[in-house]
Amino acid sequence: MFPALSAALNSGDIEGALALYEPGAVYVTATGENAGSQAAIRNEFQTYIDAKVKTSGEAAKVIIAGDIALVFVRWTVEAPMPDGSAVEMKGISTDVLHRQDDGSWLSVIDNPIGTSLIGESLSDMAARAAQASGA
Repeated sequence: MFPALSAALNSGDIEGALALYEPGAVYVTATGENAGSQAAIRNEFQTYIDAKVKTSGEAAKVIIAGDIALVFVRWTVEAPMPDGSAVEMKGISTDVLHRQDDGSWLSVIDNPIGTSLIGESLSDMAARAAQASGA
């Protein structure tokens, strides 16, 4: 799921990215808010694509109970800055997936800021990363 999501977002394929989510899925935004509709998730993804952000990720830990999985994804994002430099951010997301009848997995809850949700937001992380890089 996660290499496919990165590939879709990195290539600007919003429909391909959205196809990895169940109807009614929730995506946690950079500010910690819930984007709880396909349209809201589409808007979030469009923001990443417009900013030319490149992302990668891999499952670091998977816990499965029946048709539900809790997945911890170690991710890296490289975001271009206006001066041409790039800021790299890393984190661990917490995601809930649901196994489909065909055996594939779709996201039900995508929380890219993981446990930072109860502390630092992705926007805070980005500002800190930009400051550390001197941008």
